[in-house]
Amino acid sequence: MDATRTIITQKTPLLLFSLLLLFLSGKTFAQLKIFDKNSLATIEKQYTDQAFILVVWSIECLPCREELELISNIKKQYENINMVFLSTDELAQKEMINSILKTYKLLNQDNWIFKKSNSPALKFALDPNWYGELPRSYFYDSQHKRVGISGKLAKENVLDWVDQIK
Repeated sequence: MDATRTIITQKTPLLLFSLLLLFLSGKTFAQLKIFDKNSLATIEKQYTDQAFILVVWSIECLPCREELELISNIKKQYENINMVFLSTDELAQKEMINSILKTYKLLNQDNWIFKKSNSPALKFALDPNWYGELPRSYFYDSQHKRVGISGKLAKENVLDWVDQIK
């Protein structure tokens, strides 16, 4: 027991120093919530009476990264816009997901990840009319009427939506 206490006591300063460095360096990982068949209802409830954009993306989708960059730049201009990001990848790829989210300064957004990578059941739960093409975005108004768009977004379309919800 004394040997265990000695090891813990010796390692405590190192652990505290490491935590302090992590804190001072800023957030380097996203809180990835698991998206299951009930998660869309959870997201919609979270944003009750609020407009938001739901962006569906994957680490293997190059147009998705271009869209993340566009959305990130728009978020800088319009900080009050609610944005939700849903990765269709698996949790085992969280380091790559975090790296991409960090690149586009999206770590502090509402980030979700499919419970099972590229799951047809989860795609159906998100949208029965969606076949899985990426990128895919959903624009919700405050009454939660939504418009789904497949393919890379144009800046003008996003800004038009922003003007409509103001």
